Amino acid sequence: MASSWEVRLAAALCGVGVLLGGGLVLASLRLFSTDPGFLFAIMPVIATAAFLAGTFIAMFSLALVLSLLHATSTARLRTAIAGVSFVGVGLAALSFAPWLGFALCVYGGLLLWLMLMPGAERDLGPWTRGLKQPAPWGSTPGTALWSDAPPQQGPWSPDPTTLPWMPWPKQTAGPRTPWWEVWEAGLRQGVPLWELLLLGGALLVFAAGLLGILAGAEALGLLGVAVAFGCVVPIEKRMRERAAGRR
Repeated sequence: MASSWEVRLAAALCGVGVLLGGGLVLASLRLFSTDPGFLFAIMPVIATAAFLAGTFIAMFSLALVLSLLHATSTARLRTAIAGVSFVGVGLAALSFAPWLGFALCVYGGLLLWLMLMPGAERDLGPWTRGLKQPAPWGSTPGTALWSDAPPQQGPWSPDPTTLPWMPWPKQTAGPRTPWWEVWEAGLRQGVPLWELLLLGGALLVFAAGLLGILAGAEALGLLGVAVAFGCVVPIEKRMRERAAGRR
């Protein structure tokens, strides 16, 4: 939990964003129920845009508040980026709404200044904290990329064949091997020619499926994406088995 006044003040400022987003949502709901008169074709678009913007601002601000109070690994970097973004929007708004632009610049500047303070660094850690791996993969007592030890017993990865395909809570299952490290280790060990050809075909089908979706053929495009994933799943399964020494 955060203990410095800098982080707590930043969380309070982000709470203002929650109120602002909630106000936009309420205003958009009132716009839906009013008689727009000659703006009957434009008002629903304005109301929908306000509703989506308010929902995004409220959810993003609430996520930042919780992240700051719980001192998560990405809280400092995300808050600083939000501050820079508010300053940029404020500078752009100075030309047509000086008071609004000035308020946004002050708001974003305060967030950025608080994240530069020593208290924020003490509570939230360095800027790159959220970008680093939580633990060195394959560290002692593991002997390679994966370890035979139970995943709850240390900061190393379990046998790749025991990993489920979907994420799970880290507090119950230990750290998860990143998918790119699975593929990096598998490709480094070598891939049979037929698997390599199948993988290349799956990538082409996947690209064609995305193009089909963009071109308006949603059904064929989604089918292509599904077929591509269906081809990649058994390849990764065999790759995990080879990395575990079972092939």
